Amino acid sequence: MLRRLAVVLAILLGTWLLLRVVRRTGADGSESLSLPALGPAAVDRLVLVRALDSLDMVRVGTQWTVNGNPASQDVIDAFLATASDTTFASELVARSAASFQRMGVDSATGHRITISGGGKPILDLWQGNRGPELDGFYFRRVGDNRVFLVRGQFAEMTGQPADAWRDRRLARIPAASIGAVQVERGRAVYTISRRAGGWMMSGGHAADTTKVARFLAMFGDLRASGFPDATDLPGILFDPAERIVTVTDTAGQTLLAVRLDSAVTGFWAQTRGSAAVYRLETRITELIAPPESTLRAK
Repeated sequence: MLRRLAVVLAILLGTWLLLRVVRRTGADGSESLSLPALGPAAVDRLVLVRALDSLDMVRVGTQWTVNGNPASQDVIDAFLATASDTTFASELVARSAASFQRMGVDSATGHRITISGGGKPILDLWQGNRGPELDGFYFRRVGDNRVFLVRGQFAEMTGQPADAWRDRRLARIPAASIGAVQVERGRAVYTISRRAGGWMMSGGHAADTTKVARFLAMFGDLRASGFPDATDLPGILFDPAERIVTVTDTAGQTLLAVRLDSAVTGFWAQTRGSAAVYRLETRITELIAPPESTLRAK
């Protein structure tokens, strides 16, 4: 009897799995949500209107901003590529407006995604709730009653928070291009400068070559750990700044000037010429603005 029950259960399970496969692949045939090519050159605006945070990403030339802040080119390129990657899959799950509210694709509860190029919309969608088993999201085109369950990176990336789209990089400066670095820690100010025989500290003290190499490497890919919330901004003060780091090239031209203000956890940072504020870990702040004694040769 147990063997018979096991066989019956195996048949039922196999039938259920087969029906799922047939339902997915069959629906993807004649009626699926197809996306246009979203090449970087064709798209110049991406707007996501959501309940908790709305995003307005705009490209001017080759540079993207998100809500007025520098956007991550890598993240935007990856998102645009998802329209044609192999992870994208969709299936028709409803045809009636009666299902909109239940699936979250109505105008009251849905998130609207509008991708434009040259002032004209390329793609306009309502994004709704998670699908069964938290697999994918429901989507429908604006003005269309058909609802699709969409799986893949396109669906997942549209749900990213605002901070995920922002550029976290403060600096990308090759060590070979750096001529000097000035560090201000309150009243203590010192400079390390490139010389023919190596690096020298303020007052003519020799710098430790190995320690300076590690110090300069920090500016090769300096990234923030996050960003302040709107409630944090009024309390962030950079005048006077607690610490200031200024990096110049061999001709004396400024490559980076960053002001630092302590936070409850870590430091706030702001680069010269930008209104964007970043969060840096305390460990990173100590590495880019160390005490003078840590760089001196013994």
